[in-house]
This record gives sequence, C-alpha cells and structure tokens, in this order.
Amino acid sequence: MVAAGSMTALGCTSDSTTSGGALTTEQATERVTATCVAANQRLSQLPQPSDVPGQAVWAGEIANVLDEQAADVHALVLLDEEQRIDVRAFADNTAAQAAAWRSLSELLGSEADLTADPRVGELTTEIAELSLGRDDLSDELGVAECRRG
Repeated sequence: MVAAGSMTALGCTSDSTTSGGALTTEQATERVTATCVAANQRLSQLPQPSDVPGQAVWAGEIANVLDEQAADVHALVLLDEEQRIDVRAFADNTAAQAAAWRSLSELLGSEADLTADPRVGELTTEIAELSLGRDDLSDELGVAECRRG
C-alpha cells in the first residue's frame, strides 16, 4: 500500500514563484503535468486487490491520491483566464472522481450483499464518464500525462 502524503511533498507544490504570484501558461502546464506524473506514479504502485475488502481499500487509496491531486491543481494561481477556467474544471473533475472512488470504497467496505445492487455499476459508470471528461480536459490543457484512458 502506498503511504499517504501530499503530492506537494513530491515536488508538486502549489505555491506560485513568478513575479506577481501567478503562473504563466507554460509554468501552469508544467505544474499540472508534474501533479499528474506524481499521481500516476502513486496509482501505479497500488497493488491490485483480489478480494472485496482489498478492493475497498484500493478504491479508498485511489480517492486519496485524486483528492490530493485536485487540491494541488486547484491551488495553482494562473495568469491566463481561459487556462484558469480549464484548470479549475480539471481540478473539479478530479475531485468528483475522488468522491466517486470514495463512495465505491465505502460501498465495498460495507460488507453488504452487492450481488444485485446497482450502485457498484452506477459508480463505476460515473467514474468512467468522469475519466473521459478528464481526458478531454487534459487534451485542452495540453497535458498528455494527465490522460488516464
């Protein structure tokens, strides 16, 4: 299991270092890319679970990574208004994915009989749809490292 910790500890800080405190378009793209690289690295280190309790923990860890990534990206201060809107949409999408993963984790960890329960399918569909939206936002932002699909 991956130790919990903010991606800011991995060098993806959200403080601004340009004059005026805001990031240029290029700096913002670099910062978003860095958060995605760090998150992808953490996600790739998560072991694939073979049982439902393990899946609950795994989904919770994914939620944690995405929550941290959303917070790091959301904290960026950007100069370009259009990029700011797209970056906020990316952060909001990532936070929504984290919430869906957390809901899935809680559902799987509830020990309820999920055999005929539609909620797992609904949550996985929501996660898939959010992932597709995130891929579109990644393309708009020019941050290919953030595509998950």
